[in-house]
Amino acid sequence: MDSKNAFPRGARVRGWAGATHPKCQDHSGWSVRLEPLQSSHLEPLHAVLLESPEHDWYYMPFGPFKTQQEFKDWAKPKLKQDDPMFFAILGQSSDEVLGFLSYLNIVPNHGSIEIGFIQFSTKLQRTSGATEAI
Repeated sequence: MDSKNAFPRGARVRGWAGATHPKCQDHSGWSVRLEPLQSSHLEPLHAVLLESPEHDWYYMPFGPFKTQQEFKDWAKPKLKQDDPMFFAILGQSSDEVLGFLSYLNIVPNHGSIEIGFIQFSTKLQRTSGATEAI
């Protein structure tokens, strides 16, 4: 056991050379798909998130956004970022924008990534699509 850490851990992975940074690309499932967040998503995304109760934003470091302009001002810089890397969640058959999420704290050398900044509309919450999006 390493004296730096009181918790046991396994042996080092031999030949580990790190991972690659994820590509910002579409991910399709049965009921939803993720698309890299784009300007065209912002208006419908704001509209659907306006239906969310304020407590849905409780653990977010931003929002809720009362106006579309306020939302766009927050979102536009995110369109070009690669960490966090934001995705819009769309219905697979309806193309309806249902929420967003992001990859963040991406550390390829450690092979680690987090999923966060998750905001599901009321239409997506408690559905198999929500599970699938994650």
